[in-house]
Amino acid sequence: MAAALFMLLSSCSKSEYRKGLTEADSIASVNPQRAMAMLDSMKQEMAGAPEHEQMYYKLLCIKAGLKGYVINTSDSAIIPVINYYEAAGDKKLLPDVYYCAGRTYQNLNDAPQALEYYQKAMDLTSENNLKMRSALSFNSGRLFLNQALYDKALSLYKNALVCDTKLNDSLNIIDTLRDLAYIYNKVNKKDSSLYYYQKAYELSQKTNNEPIRMTVLAQMASFYIEKKDYDKAKECLRPELNSHIKLQLSPNYTMALKICMNTSQYD
Repeated sequence: MAAALFMLLSSCSKSEYRKGLTEADSIASVNPQRAMAMLDSMKQEMAGAPEHEQMYYKLLCIKAGLKGYVINTSDSAIIPVINYYEAAGDKKLLPDVYYCAGRTYQNLNDAPQALEYYQKAMDLTSENNLKMRSALSFNSGRLFLNQALYDKALSLYKNALVCDTKLNDSLNIIDTLRDLAYIYNKVNKKDSSLYYYQKAYELSQKTNNEPIRMTVLAQMASFYIEKKDYDKAKECLRPELNSHIKLQLSPNYTMALKICMNTSQYD
């Protein structure tokens, strides 16, 4: 009885973290730069913190870094975190650990290892945690897409789309719609591809996010060039070339060159 009570109290204490850590965790997804700054300011005090807080701190540093597009050069940071949480840490955090591991290996171009950790995270993630299930489905789908395994990619992207639609997450929906359009184009289902591109564009217009809208238009321009429908390609490309927001101009100028060369506008 006493041993059981000790284990219960120990387990409860391990789930208690100082306010700075929980605050950084709460904003890591939406403002990773601020989260990283908060974590950096806590670096010295964490040196004397209990082990469960030190490991949580390390997990949050990885999580915020991944969200802030910090480039991984190795798996040296995530390995001890995985080992700790699998052996002794708060098991409620394992889905986050496995997701961060998947992202790390995805950035290192190790698709098999990344997919293994994404699946581990999915197995532990509640059906109600739509945000995590969306992220896992989307990233797994991207890995299969990069390997030209289109059937598997389609299934995962559709899962992500269901989650994001329930969450009403417009930006994630647009990303997923664009990739679905790309996949349908690759499997020669042009009508389906155009449908998803148009859906992505319509939604991008409602977000008032010009960079997102321009990116969708550029991909639609590429689609129409492939179909040799140069008038529609030019119509899609013109807003981006004239926009005050300049994104990836080199490939867009290349597309513009193709349009001009194929419509005898040599000047």
